[in-house]
Amino acid sequence: MREDLRDLRGTVEKLRYDSDQRDRTTKDLYQDINSRLQRLEGTAPPAVSSAPGIIPGATPGTIATAPTPQRPTVASPEEEAAYLSTFDLLKNGKYDDAIRGFKSMQQQWPQGRYADNSWYWMGEAYYVKRDYNGALSSFQALVDRFPTSPKLADGLVKVGLCQIELKRTSDAKATLQRVTREFPTSNAANIARQRLETLGG
Repeated sequence: MREDLRDLRGTVEKLRYDSDQRDRTTKDLYQDINSRLQRLEGTAPPAVSSAPGIIPGATPGTIATAPTPQRPTVASPEEEAAYLSTFDLLKNGKYDDAIRGFKSMQQQWPQGRYADNSWYWMGEAYYVKRDYNGALSSFQALVDRFPTSPKLADGLVKVGLCQIELKRTSDAKATLQRVTREFPTSNAANIARQRLETLGG
């Protein structure tokens, strides 16, 4: 009887711990996205530049692909208006509407000034909704289509986080190790190292 009681208490404690961990993960996720959104509020769109540590055509750990078409450094008024209005939807928690808006942008301006941003923030919207397959597809599209994007490191680490949520642990380790290798001084690399520690890799 006492052993059964001990086992039951142990099970309850484990369930409580797992629940606390999930709550902390969700809280951390919202804080991360909110801080990113706050940093972008009231600022001009960032200039197009190569991601730190990336040399086009010589990126370690990637498969060579056809050259990426030259993207404009300045958005058209229509594209910028669409991006800002869609980004407002995201900031206001209207995630489904934001996803639709970003998809529309990707169809109209597949190589536009905000194309990489649209894939990244669509991934964030899916991630908040816990649609990890949708998030993974979005972040992976950013990584595959825009290898010189300033958001590449953040996109890659989010690919790894989605793979963790989808129980693809070996893939997640490889992705997070790539982040630490290619962007060692970035915030994304710090996140990747923390997650690798929890994964034992």
